[in-house]
Amino acid sequence: MAYRSQPVASKICSHIWMLDAADKHHAKRDTQKSVIDTTSPPVYAHLVNRSKKEQMLEEKYSKIEYENRLLLKKMSDIMKGKEEDKNETIFKVRSLNAVLRRKELQKILDENKVGSIFTALIKMFVIIIVDSSSNSESCSLLQS
Repeated sequence: MAYRSQPVASKICSHIWMLDAADKHHAKRDTQKSVIDTTSPPVYAHLVNRSKKEQMLEEKYSKIEYENRLLLKKMSDIMKGKEEDKNETIFKVRSLNAVLRRKELQKILDENKVGSIFTALIKMFVIIIVDSSSNSESCSLLQS
């Protein structure tokens, strides 16, 4: 079967009606919303700014700057000659328990003094007893 057009009474009117129908169709097509969303996604400020990353970078740079200042100060001190003065000072080594050791030593010395006095008294007492038992005459002489 071959394709044939519809029979019309007036070709001119038919042509105008077809153009009018096509224009209506194009107008509807242009105003119609698409089913698929083709717009770009929304842009959120907290995702664009990345403030935490900026804060960490700022802290990193401030730390580097601080260390650079310290290094520069040390280098300037070395160049001025202050470093030599620091090396010349000799620190006296001190024990952390010197006070405790001193107290222990004093206690031992006190005990030794008491012990030596006590031993001297015992020796004198023994001598007196030995003398009195062996020589009662010498003892009686000493008493008179």
